[in-house]
Amino acid sequence: MKIFKSLIIAVAISFSFGALPAFAKKFPLTWDKRFPPSWKKTMTNDPKTNPVLDSFLEKMTDPLAENIRVLKLIKIMGRNCNATTINFIALSNLEVKHIQNHSPDEIKDAELLAGMKFNYMTYQTVIHLCAGIQYMFGPKGALIKNGLLRASPEATRGPDDNNPYLANQSF
Repeated sequence: MKIFKSLIIAVAISFSFGALPAFAKKFPLTWDKRFPPSWKKTMTNDPKTNPVLDSFLEKMTDPLAENIRVLKLIKIMGRNCNATTINFIALSNLEVKHIQNHSPDEIKDAELLAGMKFNYMTYQTVIHLCAGIQYMFGPKGALIKNGLLRASPEATRGPDDNNPYLANQSF
């Protein structure tokens, strides 16, 4: 028991002197202070006040490209929003119903068309989409109902002035 207590004290001391300052240096600002005040007004779960969310809710004319766009969007949100868990059963249902019956050439063309929506996607866009993630993929989701098992409106990282663009991932 005495060894256990001294181990706890040693871990607490090492954390307070070593890990805590490193943690504070890595994350110096709170979530609210990382974003400009003008962003906070538009970082909502409502497409009427969030223009980025509103633009990503617009449907494409090609239904196959639209389904691929939605799949790409939910995967991007899963990677870039904190504590987000994708409901892969809902995604596989979408793939089986709407994508599986098309030829590889049709899928490739539709992916190219859908990918244009994600060209020049910045972290500001991702941050605004994370704010509206429940509206898009929540229980009453506008794009996929119950597309997420768990979601957080916070992005995994803040804006980066040196590299504002997000890499365009393939389907």
